Amino acid sequence: MQGLDFTVVAPYWDLLLIGAWWTAVLTVSAGALSFVGGILFAVTVLYAPKIVAYP
Repeated sequence: MQGLDFTVVAPYWDLLLIGAWWTAVLTVSAGALSFVGGILFAVTVLYAPKIVAYP
């Protein structure tokens, strides 16, 4: 049984690292943005009726 041949990947190693880097950047950015958006939405749901009802 033969293993996988990764010699094809060697010439493109730099592109693979760049792609992995941007994947990590997008993942962290999306997580941070969704966290902030979720907090803002939750605060709006909790406190908007009080602000709107304020005379």
